[in-house]
Amino acid sequence: MLGQQVYQTATQEHPAGKYQFQWSGLDQEGRQQDAGIYLCRVEAETYAQTIKMVLLK
Repeated sequence: MLGQQVYQTATQEHPAGKYQFQWSGLDQEGRQQDAGIYLCRVEAETYAQTIKMVLLK
């Protein structure tokens, strides 16, 4: 794993509630990423979680 940031979504605060996000497999510049394992980091004021995602082609 290289540990490089590929894509970043919401950078501003959101009200409490449920949210859903679907990643298209593209980086910030719109380039298709290679198949492999990616990490998704979710952070909130008192909460943080990292999950593994598998991108298949």
